[in-house]
Amino acid sequence: MLKLVVKDLYLLRKSNIYIILYSLFMSIIGMFQNDVAYFLFPMCIFMMVYVTSFYINSYDDKNDSEVYFVSLPINKKDIVRAKYLSLILYIILFGISTIIFTNAIKALDSYLVLNILNGKPANIWNIIGALISILFFYSFYYPFYFKFGGNKLRMANSLIFMIIVLLPAALSKLSGGITDNVVFKWVTSLKYEQGLLLFSGVFLALYIVSMLLSQCLYYRRDI
Repeated sequence: MLKLVVKDLYLLRKSNIYIILYSLFMSIIGMFQNDVAYFLFPMCIFMMVYVTSFYINSYDDKNDSEVYFVSLPINKKDIVRAKYLSLILYIILFGISTIIFTNAIKALDSYLVLNILNGKPANIWNIIGALISILFFYSFYYPFYFKFGGNKLRMANSLIFMIIVLLPAALSKLSGGITDNVVFKWVTSLKYEQGLLLFSGVFLALYIVSMLLSQCLYYRRDI
């Protein structure tokens, strides 16, 4: 399984560097105003992870990597676990990169006495915010991916992306009728950091359930 993860990390160098540079550039905007940083930094990390994951999965599909892997003495479940683990490593890698990049830009701004960046650089809480959104998205996406395969799913990728991205907004509207619920009141009373830790735990559990489901679906699928 670890060799499959290393293979994915090796393919990182072939991912779209322009999207990654664009995302890092967009993160600079988050340092102009703190009121946009809390969602802009996680969004940039999400964008880098999504594009990288999409490229690597497409690379595997284009080169029929699945057929090659299945012909080797590799358990199908390890193939699934490797994809799920690689995604976590992408989050850590791009999250740390965003923190280093924004702190370097902030330090340069102070060193040159420009003082044009009033906001704060990215921090660990921004990585956790990105972690929540990415775990949520791929917990639903990957079971479809391992059930139908990347080639069959390619035409539906945009639709699936829109549904999953718009789902939180739809749920928030539906939640209007549960504002008096005790659990809802307790969740909304939490501090920002406490809320992030709570939801990261919830979606990490969902991510694990998704991985187990993907293992079953992929194991039964004919390659």
